[in-house]
Amino acid sequence: MGLLLLTAVISVLSGVLYWIHRKQYKFAEKWPTVEPVFPLVGNTLKVVGKNDVERFEIVKRTFEACDRITKAWAGPKLFLLTSHPDLIQQLLNSPDCLEKPFLYKFAGFGKGLFTAKYHFWKGLRKRLNGTFNQQVVNGFVPLFVKCAEKMVAGLDKYVDGATVNVHKYTEIVFLEMACSTTLGGDIFERPGKHEFAVGLDLAFKGASKRMISPYLYPDVVYRLTSYCTELKNARKVVVDFFLKSDTIILKVSIIRRFVRDFG
Repeated sequence: MGLLLLTAVISVLSGVLYWIHRKQYKFAEKWPTVEPVFPLVGNTLKVVGKNDVERFEIVKRTFEACDRITKAWAGPKLFLLTSHPDLIQQLLNSPDCLEKPFLYKFAGFGKGLFTAKYHFWKGLRKRLNGTFNQQVVNGFVPLFVKCAEKMVAGLDKYVDGATVNVHKYTEIVFLEMACSTTLGGDIFERPGKHEFAVGLDLAFKGASKRMISPYLYPDVVYRLTSYCTELKNARKVVVDFFLKSDTIILKVSIIRRFVRDFG
């Protein structure tokens, strides 16, 4: 009797959840779906058992085959995919598309501008607008040129046509530009620069791996894997480096103020 009652309760709850799920995503019925799609797991089986490169290629081919909007399912979670430039422009300019999806939390940096929810950073947006005006950007051009020249100099040894992983160099130059314009000075002339570069690379790779691995979405599953520990360690290296950088900047600011007032 108890087993029958339990079965009945589970059946009713499953039916209610299914009805809510159908109603929630009814708006997307008209769009095509990535195939094959299975109950409960969606399109997840397409990437199970594949390595990172194979998963990336699957995602790439899926977007290439997308005409305008296509549905994909990571378990019960719906993704709307598009690679159409006009639609992308509309999405980027739409006030209804300002909230970041749950995928951003995988980086684990909490309330940073890259990962924070809209309600947190919307109040800071106007204050930041003055920091990124055209005059400020123009002032950073010499720094961008310096970083680009350093990258080109590093590529000189491949002038004879040897195979090179360009990402290794573009990644470093991007970090130099981004960090130097926000933290000031040459970020890669500070102690711990190598550990910082490696840590940030591992942090982004760890988050990206989880994004393209739907079976790692549930926290209870992800915490049982070595990927979780690796991401935590990499994130700690990055955070510690920034905290030290903030301390250096604060010390320089205090010294400059002292010289100005008493020099």
